[in-house]
Amino acid sequence: DTRVRIPGRSGYDRINAAHAYGGPELAVRTVENLLGVDVDYYVRIDYKGFETIIDTLGGVVIDVERPMRYVDRAQGLDIDLNPGVQLLNGKQALDYVRFRDGLGDVALVDPETMTFGGRVERQLKFARALANQAFSARTLLSAPKLFSQLKGTVATDMPAKVAFDLLVAIQALPSIEVESAVLPGTGMTVDGASYWVINEPL
Repeated sequence: DTRVRIPGRSGYDRINAAHAYGGPELAVRTVENLLGVDVDYYVRIDYKGFETIIDTLGGVVIDVERPMRYVDRAQGLDIDLNPGVQLLNGKQALDYVRFRDGLGDVALVDPETMTFGGRVERQLKFARALANQAFSARTLLSAPKLFSQLKGTVATDMPAKVAFDLLVAIQALPSIEVESAVLPGTGMTVDGASYWVINEPL
């Protein structure tokens, strides 16, 4: 819901609208403009592909913070997760990252420590857990098999040779650390629409 300017369009919009307007290419340009960085490659995964990836990896261990129960027939959602550390399969993992509580997508919980809460924080937590498992020695050793199983579940503009070279480089590293952050901002309603409005640079 981050409020941004999308290249080629007037005014402001939610950042996720960029993909609807112009696919992954426009989404990449929008992110580049927002962050002032170059994005070399993209990987696009739909819900089914997400479930397939998690199941192919054998699930992901995550600490579910609270009981998560939510039903939305219109979206085909029937989420029912118990709290505690557990191994989530593909469907459960998708439920975990899609669950939305009273904090919405993102909310500033503690301004002094810049602590955020909401669905985005859970998604970042999950991404870190997934990366740690995906880059484990056991998973990397079976990478060729994983690639064949995942073929067709993702779309990317990354050449196969680049993906292979990255895999070789990752295998040579003693450990992998994934960094993530939330752009500081405020939840606001503008012209009747809800946005995450990021703070202007100082």
